[in-house]
Amino acid sequence: QCGWYFYCGNSTLYSGPPFNYSAKPYSNTGKLKSGDIVDVELNIPNKTIKFYVNGQDCGIAYNGIPIDQPLRLAILTFQSGLSVELLSATQLE
Repeated sequence: QCGWYFYCGNSTLYSGPPFNYSAKPYSNTGKLKSGDIVDVELNIPNKTIKFYVNGQDCGIAYNGIPIDQPLRLAILTFQSGLSVELLSATQLE
């Protein structure tokens, strides 16, 4: 019911309100594999979310995100034995 998602299984977007995306085509990265790197850029002043896959800019995924509530990063894996590593976080001025 909430959130903005990048589904790495087929490079599509899902979200709750106000966008209500359901499998919206997003990038041509295809299914991600072990070792791929996904970066998330949350730009508060511009109210945008953008993803990068292995350094490739996938473009703005969400524009006009509401920033009046706290935002939290969440990562879900759908197979056992998978791991996720948070490498760094940078705050934009």
